Amino acid sequence: MANFKQKQTKGLRMSSAQLALLRSRFPYPERKIFRRRAILKAGDACYADARTLDLSSQDLNLMIDRPLPVGERVTLAFNITIDQKTRQLEFKGRVGYCVLTGTEGYRMRFDVDVRADADCHARLAGLMERLV
Repeated sequence: MANFKQKQTKGLRMSSAQLALLRSRFPYPERKIFRRRAILKAGDACYADARTLDLSSQDLNLMIDRPLPVGERVTLAFNITIDQKTRQLEFKGRVGYCVLTGTEGYRMRFDVDVRADADCHARLAGLMERLV
């Protein structure tokens, strides 16, 4: 039995050098906490009770009350104060995943669509720089 367990976990072990090499080849984007009320438009439906959780330079995580199908095209809009001016930022993208999270609702990943919005990554990167 012990021999079977060794064979089973043998492929999962990785040295710190191997792990560093893997992380350098496939960098995980930095995430920052970002909590705002947001409006999520999906087709004809409008979810005014969406809440952002965190963001990276490629996507945002949200909490919504009703599930959305994976791959559906959606538009996300929220207000933010930049240099003492309130601005509304709007992004177009797709639903990456939508998972039930306890009684709080559904956790959804919003993947920003670069083809629909050319400067979206620059806006997200600028927003991340302003966050602490």
